[in-house]
Amino acid sequence: MPSVRFEHSLDAQQLALLQALGQAADAHGAKLWAVGGIVRDTLLGRPVLDIDLTSQTPANELGHALVSTLGGSVSPITPFMTVKLTIDSHRFDLATTRTETYPQPATLPVVTPSTLSEDLSRRDFTINAMAASLAPADFGDMTDPFGGQADLDAHLLRVLHQRSFQDDPTRAFRAVRYAVRLGFRMDGRTASWMRHDAPLIERLSGTRIRHEIERMLDELRGAAALLETHRRGLLAQIHPELGTSAVTRALRSAARANLTGLELLAALMYPLSTSDVLALTRRLSLSNQQATVAEATARAHGAESQLSGTPPSVVDRTIGNAPAATLNAMASVPADAAVRASVRRYIRRAAHVQRHLDGKALAHLGVPPGPRIGEALAALRSAELDNTVRTRRGATHFIKQWLQEI
Repeated sequence: MPSVRFEHSLDAQQLALLQALGQAADAHGAKLWAVGGIVRDTLLGRPVLDIDLTSQTPANELGHALVSTLGGSVSPITPFMTVKLTIDSHRFDLATTRTETYPQPATLPVVTPSTLSEDLSRRDFTINAMAASLAPADFGDMTDPFGGQADLDAHLLRVLHQRSFQDDPTRAFRAVRYAVRLGFRMDGRTASWMRHDAPLIERLSGTRIRHEIERMLDELRGAAALLETHRRGLLAQIHPELGTSAVTRALRSAARANLTGLELLAALMYPLSTSDVLALTRRLSLSNQQATVAEATARAHGAESQLSGTPPSVVDRTIGNAPAATLNAMASVPADAAVRASVRRYIRRAAHVQRHLDGKALAHLGVPPGPRIGEALAALRSAELDNTVRTRRGATHFIKQWLQEI
């Protein structure tokens, strides 16, 4: 029987903890398996990001038994029959083996307890439908009913059945994300079924779509994943303007600049109008931080004509209040090289500019109290950004001249 060598991807502490979990489950009369990503990534020799566990023993019962033996804590059980374990600062997702039925395409499933075999048959891709025993008697022995290991060897991404994307259209985003991350290709039927069922993405809740986009934003090659998502027509199912060639150009620039996270979100939103960004903010239920970045990027794009070849002070007055993610996207994404250069120059200057005088010093120099103090500080900051004021003495001279001109 094929076996998973967890020592290839886990450190000694993690490996010992897996063995301890298997032993504790066995003592409770339960069989525990590692399942999904940990098996896939171990077989690939890749770092393990998450450790998912499953057992036919109810997760709530087994979770409490495990932490009573090993210490730690267990979360309340979810409607999907899962709990989270925290043991020695390590986190595990523990699920009851289950089947899923989908009342309608794109809806959340109804789950019922089942066998391991039935549990693996409900999963998204063959490479995620493998389990490895954690029991002491057969630790590491693998269950692979759908040929996941062969697909790993062939660098192939394959769904388990024709209705896969109908049941859960978010699998289309995951298929692209895994393919890009692992350097795999989709088999022909998987790609065909995904293309056929892509319109079902429109039925997904905004929150579910946002979660998939967020996972792409956090990938090391997130821009490449979004580009592939765009190429396969999935972004256009979220909003028509996300399917344009302008988005392609923006994501290519983001890929060259290795943007991730909120910076990559800004690049994705960059070609869109403010009204389209507001529509997407509502559609995807963006967080306040995400919405702020998206809307600021749309405004910055609209102000591009004021940024080409301009000094840092002009950039500061035009988009200086924008979040850092927007500024970094504007330093990489615009087609006009002069705009990118202006924003980059501003970012460098803003990071190192020194304020030579404060409000108290300005008042001492004779600046009237009230709004004039703010005006003087703004004028002095512009001069400091443009490097025309470099010292406290120069700042004092600048303010004296400014007072003569107001």
